[in-house]
Amino acid sequence: MACLAGISPTANKRTSVMLSRFIFIFLVLSSSVSWAAPPTDEDFDRWVANWKSLVKPGAYDFVPKDVSFDLMFSKDFQDKVSKAEKAINPSIEGVSMELVGFMVPIDITKDKVSSFLLVPEAGQCIHVPPPPMNQTVFVDASENPVKPADIYDPIIISGPITIQNTDHPVDSFNVNEPDSEAPSVQRTQVNLATSGYTMKLKKFEVLTIE
Repeated sequence: MACLAGISPTANKRTSVMLSRFIFIFLVLSSSVSWAAPPTDEDFDRWVANWKSLVKPGAYDFVPKDVSFDLMFSKDFQDKVSKAEKAINPSIEGVSMELVGFMVPIDITKDKVSSFLLVPEAGQCIHVPPPPMNQTVFVDASENPVKPADIYDPIIISGPITIQNTDHPVDSFNVNEPDSEAPSVQRTQVNLATSGYTMKLKKFEVLTIE
């Protein structure tokens, strides 16, 4: 089923790009957030607008105000959702922007991360399914590797955006015949996620919850 992390297509249209705002409002209201300055309404508006700009305008216009159960699970509707999730916005090519989300590390050397995925909801790609391609950003931090952030700690990043469709495979190990004296281990690759954009990291900060 082509839905964002188990969210219905209606939510996918109206709230998937709003996830960061809801998450960070909750964090600010319920926790002590260590940051250079407390986030303002303008910060939230900018972050939401930037996430929204990753989706091609009009991509979800086919979703009606009220979505019935039958419509939600119809093949035609799901095909349209799948297509919308891959709709990239060509107008943001080369644009520098600031995004707030959660880190999914990819390349780690010692205690530094040289590349990672930025996703709008904590735990995506690890404990829950990955977000749509147009809501997944591959972050190139090779010039200035950063310390790993907990998958539930929000981070703020900024840099220029490039449109680039990239699969991110990870190794998966399966043990065959576990009761035998010499069980075999089969190594395969599974797709962690597919990103629609790449950001060259210029700024990185962890919003630490105390």
